[in-house]
Amino acid sequence: MDRIDFSSPEFLHTPQNFLIDLAGKGPVVETRLNGYGRAKLITSKDAIIDFLKSPHRFIADAEKANRAPIKRPGDASRIYNGYADFLWLKDGDAHKHDRIPLDAAFLNYSISALRPHIAEHAQSVIGQMNTNQADLVRDFAAPFAILSILELLGVAQGDQDALLGYCLQLVRPKAVLKHAAQKKALKHLQVYFQNAVSNQAADMRENGIGARLLQNIDTQDSKLGVNLLFQILFAALEPSIQTLTLGALTLSQNPAQLDALKNDWTQTPHAIEEILRYASPMLLTRPRYACDAFEFHGVSFKRGDLVFGVLGCVGMSPAQDIAPDVFDINRNTPDHLAFGVGAHACIGGQIASTICEIGLERLFSEWPALKAQPRPNAKSDADQFNWVKRDDLRALKTLPVELIA
Repeated sequence: MDRIDFSSPEFLHTPQNFLIDLAGKGPVVETRLNGYGRAKLITSKDAIIDFLKSPHRFIADAEKANRAPIKRPGDASRIYNGYADFLWLKDGDAHKHDRIPLDAAFLNYSISALRPHIAEHAQSVIGQMNTNQADLVRDFAAPFAILSILELLGVAQGDQDALLGYCLQLVRPKAVLKHAAQKKALKHLQVYFQNAVSNQAADMRENGIGARLLQNIDTQDSKLGVNLLFQILFAALEPSIQTLTLGALTLSQNPAQLDALKNDWTQTPHAIEEILRYASPMLLTRPRYACDAFEFHGVSFKRGDLVFGVLGCVGMSPAQDIAPDVFDINRNTPDHLAFGVGAHACIGGQIASTICEIGLERLFSEWPALKAQPRPNAKSDADQFNWVKRDDLRALKTLPVELIA
């Protein structure tokens, strides 16, 4: 393929056939990637797993591979500079230093114990949607996901409303000077997390992930504690919001599948797996670089080569699934790597799936005939919805819906 633009409205509207074609050209595809230039794309499941588990061959630090750091189109992580040092930007011992306490906090932790609280948050947010029209991102997915993640962290109920406001300003800023407003919100969150670290999570629920995390680190290292609390928050936010939003859109566009699900809500966990296979928001891994010259799955790499894993291709391979372009909640074992794998698995993946499962059931139980509303004057099918212009994330800025009981 000569050139690929994963951020184009045409791709974001219906990525499935393009990803099927790309998966068929793998396991490694050389191309020019819009915004980056020459790149190698890893497209098969086995090769992506190998790629993510090969820190001796592929590294996140561009300078160590004799490359200038690149700026990803639409990448908002620069806003968080000084607040969180993200795992996905680290290699080797630096990555392990952060990952070990995070994994220890989640070890044997039961997300299912949070389900009654998450369901309460879903019903509370739905109760505030008292008109016939809504923006599903702004009015439901974002506030519901944020409240659920604050519940995961163990934020006390009395602090949740304030932190909800700060988080909403981060992910859906309303101010004209949005970057200044986001920095202000980050500062408020930083103060909250600093207080949590200094008083050893005395104001957080002791059975929350936040308290468990702080038990596993030296609380004298306040910077590490604050950084890790931020990482849990950020890692779960967009995957939760967008998995829920794209799940609702996909189901509303496939009424027969939605009817089957409404007739048996016990299918919801399996339906979420199919949503993650067919409509996953996570398209690409973070960029990595070949740290030497080597052969990888039959393709030659040289030092400094820019490389991405195309996570969206995994569930679109005809070798893996029959009719991968069809959304089918009864598909046997839907195959995907939406949340990565191994040491690079997304720490927010499990909570995102739970949020999506509970949110979709509550949403379509309240409004069984809920319908997505395309732009009335759309010039083309690709222009029907308002997509975020990012190459790594298939995300909607807004999703107007009609709430029909």
